[in-house]
Amino acid sequence: MTTKPHHDALSIAQDATRVHDAAVKDLHDKTFGEHVSKSELQTFAANIALLQGGVGERVGHLSGQVAAGVHTAQARAAIGQLCRLVHAAAELAFENDHDKRKEFGLGLTLDESSTASMELYAHTLLAGAKKYPKDAAKAHLDAKGVRHLEDMLHALEGADIAHTNLKTGRHDASVALDSLAHVVSAEAARIRFVAKHAFVGDEKRLEPYANTLPRHEIAHRTRMAPPPTAGAPQ
Repeated sequence: MTTKPHHDALSIAQDATRVHDAAVKDLHDKTFGEHVSKSELQTFAANIALLQGGVGERVGHLSGQVAAGVHTAQARAAIGQLCRLVHAAAELAFENDHDKRKEFGLGLTLDESSTASMELYAHTLLAGAKKYPKDAAKAHLDAKGVRHLEDMLHALEGADIAHTNLKTGRHDASVALDSLAHVVSAEAARIRFVAKHAFVGDEKRLEPYANTLPRHEIAHRTRMAPPPTAGAPQ
């Protein structure tokens, strides 16, 4: 698989800027502010600026981050937050429905230190949303929620491949920039999902967070993930 994002760096940066600016205005909201912090938005803004300007002289530093797995960890964290929000909603929505609980990840362990675990959990949620589209909305996985998860999952896979390519210590500006684009995409999707959770049903409030880039479906990677174990997200 390639490290390339679905979209070019400038388009990703422009889309992310809209999300960032909307989030800054909404930080005062209690529910939104519980999941998005000022410091996170500052990091988001810095990454967007770097993506717009190109890595330039910072290629060594950025390649080092990619090689150390920093971007992969950030992408995992984004998916982790989404999965926890889905988990909490599914616990309530499917309290007495064993089949749907299983389809929406209840019973799987969410290990945010493991890329394979995060991919498995995300694909489980996507499969559940596809099988039960009406019920999925009760767990924040309507069409828009699914889109946000797909964007995060693609970003995680791209960042992980970039990490694999650069962990030997070599510098590659193109791969480093691809990885940065994935991190920015993942954060934009995470914030969009939080906004969807915080401002449910308020389309005017959600309008600034609307996706401006075309959707791309996500397929399983060819590598095998480890089998699930019992437990629940911590």
